Amino acid sequence: MYKYGSKKYMHLLAERGEIKIGTLYGYKYMEKQKKGVNDPLEGEYDNSLHISAHTFNSGNPIKDTMLRNELSPFIQGIYGSNSISGITFMQKRVSPNCLIFCTSYENSLSVMDEFNAECCVQITNPNMFYKLITHELNKIIKIRFRDTHKVNYGNYNRINEIRLKPLPPELAKTKDFIGQKELRTIWDISDEFIDLVDNDGYILKIPQLRKFCKLIKVNP
Repeated sequence: MYKYGSKKYMHLLAERGEIKIGTLYGYKYMEKQKKGVNDPLEGEYDNSLHISAHTFNSGNPIKDTMLRNELSPFIQGIYGSNSISGITFMQKRVSPNCLIFCTSYENSLSVMDEFNAECCVQITNPNMFYKLITHELNKIIKIRFRDTHKVNYGNYNRINEIRLKPLPPELAKTKDFIGQKELRTIWDISDEFIDLVDNDGYILKIPQLRKFCKLIKVNP
């Protein structure tokens, strides 16, 4: 797992354990445009599903489950051998605000350039790294750690992408960012704090993080 950034902030992380945890809305609504960082389409996408013809409980249980999950915002209780055809459903999916920390699963100059970065820190023990951060964040704001996930890249209008579970909008980005090969760590914000969160994020000083951070040479 690799964190890309400016020399100043990567050295602060590796040498002092100083780290910034940002918010989804902070990156979405940044006033100052910065390549590789802000994204006005962050945390949202349009989901379009066209069904030419499908009969439930007719021998395709996996597709039945996928369609029920996708259609649940529109139609409740699809059971028995119901048939649907010639229908297009459209829904804008928007994520609530959350805390995020962006890394990459690849060590390369091309990825560093995509993040508009100068330096790279390897996180050698992500499990302990994020346990320490979660502990400190909970001293400031009530959050729930939701682990680290690969970002899914695609068109803003996702057409006929049927899944066992709908794609969380906070993990969807357009193909403009595909070169970042991003891993996104997420902390959900509890309802009572959602309007109190600082969208500029939180700077934490956790000296123990130094054990799990190593400045490295980026591969060509």
